[in-house]
Amino acid sequence: MLNKFVSLVACFIKKESLKKFYLILFFFIMTLIFIFLHSKNVFLYKNFAIEDGPIFVTQSLQYGIKSLFITYAGYNHLILRLIALISSVFPLSMLPVVYLFFNILFRFFVVVALYYAFDLKNVKYGVLIALMPLLAPVEADVYDNLPNLQWFLAFLFVLVLSCDWTKWNKYFTAVSVSLLSLTGPFSILFFPIAVLRIFVFKDLKAQMLAYFAYFTGMFVQLYCVLNLERTDIADNIISRIPPFLHNFVLCFSHIKFISVIIFLIFLFALYKFIRNFNLKNDFKLISLIYAGVIIVFPSMIAISKLSETYIPGRYLFVYATAVLLFIILTLKNKYITLLIILFTILSFTTVSRRDIYWDQYLKYLQFNKKIFITVNPGFDFAATLENNQPIERKPDALLHGLEYFKPAEICSSEYAAVTILYDKQLTTSISTKDNSFYDTIVLRSVDKGLYKSDYIFPVTDSDYIISVVPDLEIKLYCLY
Repeated sequence: MLNKFVSLVACFIKKESLKKFYLILFFFIMTLIFIFLHSKNVFLYKNFAIEDGPIFVTQSLQYGIKSLFITYAGYNHLILRLIALISSVFPLSMLPVVYLFFNILFRFFVVVALYYAFDLKNVKYGVLIALMPLLAPVEADVYDNLPNLQWFLAFLFVLVLSCDWTKWNKYFTAVSVSLLSLTGPFSILFFPIAVLRIFVFKDLKAQMLAYFAYFTGMFVQLYCVLNLERTDIADNIISRIPPFLHNFVLCFSHIKFISVIIFLIFLFALYKFIRNFNLKNDFKLISLIYAGVIIVFPSMIAISKLSETYIPGRYLFVYATAVLLFIILTLKNKYITLLIILFTILSFTTVSRRDIYWDQYLKYLQFNKKIFITVNPGFDFAATLENNQPIERKPDALLHGLEYFKPAEICSSEYAAVTILYDKQLTTSISTKDNSFYDTIVLRSVDKGLYKSDYIFPVTDSDYIISVVPDLEIKLYCLY
C-alpha cells in the first residue's frame, strides 16, 4: 500500500503532471478574477438574482427532489435544479455562497473544456484564447447567477456534441449528454449537430448509449415546448428584424466602430474557412458558429414589447463568443488574436448587485411563518422562505403610512425590519425626507385576500416615510 502511495505521488510530481495542475489552477484563479471584475458585489454580499429567488431557491426548498421535474419557461433546467437541490441541503445562511461556488465551478469547466476541445496548447496564446467565454462583451449579468449559467452550459453542450467521444468513458459521456440535453431548450436547437456528428464520426453503434441519452432529452424538451402556452410572443415579428440584424452585427463591442471591424474580419475568416473547409477537421468550429446563430434567432420572439430595440445580452453570449473564437482559430494570426483579445477587454462589462440583506432576513424569519426576500436586479423577483415554528415577538414600534419616523430613535441595532399587511396587492415605496434613499416595496399574496411585504433596511438617523394609506398599521422590528 505504501509503495502504491509513493508511486502515485511520484507520478503526480512529474513535470508534465505539474504543468497540467498549474494550468488548471491558473484557469480557476482567472475564472474567479473575471467573475469578480464583472460583478464584485456577488462576492462582497450574499446575493441572488432574477429566477434564483422565486424559481430555483424557493422551489428547491419547498418541493425538494420533486423540483427536478418542474418545468420553467416551457422546458427543464436539470443541472440548474440539481445545483439548487444540492444547495438546499446546506444551512440557509450558506445558500448564496453555495450557489456562487457552483456558478464559478461550471464557468471554470467551460474554460477548461474549451482549452482541451480545441487543443489550444498547440495554438499561439492558447491559454488566453481559452478565457474568451469570460470576456465576451455581453451584459455582465450573464456571469454571476444560476439562471444565466444555462448559456455557459449551452456553450459546453456544443463542445461535448462536437468532440470525439472515443476518448471518454461511454457511461460518463451518456450521463453528461443526458444532463445537458435536459438543461434548457438547446438539445432541440442543436439537433442538426447531433445528426451531423453521426456521419462525421460514424459512431452510432459504438456510442448508442450517448445518442439515446441525447435524443431522449431532446424529445422530453420538445414535448414540454410544444405544450407551452406563451402569452408574450410578439405580434409582429417583421418589426423585430431590423433591431435583430443591428445587434447581429454590433454585438461584439460597446464601441460600434470596433464591432463593425470585428464583423468584417469575421466575414473574411468565413471566406477563408469555406475555401479550405474539411467537415471532420472543422466540425467543432462549424458547430460552434451554428449554435451561436441558432440561439440568437429565437430571441426575436423572446424580446418583450417594451424592449424592441435590443436583444438581451444573454441571447448573444454563445454567438459573440463563437464568432470571436472562429476568427482567432480560423485565421491563426497572432496579431489578429491579440487584437481580438484587446477589443474584448475594451468592452469588458460590469454589473452592480445591491445587498439583499440575506442574513438579516434569516434573523427576521424566526418571527414569521413566511417572508419574501426581494432579489436582484429589482422588485420583480423574490425568494420565499417559510418557518413552521415561528417565535412570538411583539413589534418594537407601530408605524403608520405617510408618517415620518427615525429608525435610530427606535432601534439600537444595525438593521430594522418592517412588515406591511394589506387587503390589496400593491407596489409602494420607502424613502427619506431628504431623498437620499428611495426603494420600492411590493406586497405579495400570503393568503386569500391578504398581501404582505417584509422589508429590511439599515438603521440611520434619517427621517423615513412609507407610502401606504395613512391609517394602515405597520410593524417595525429591531434585528439584534
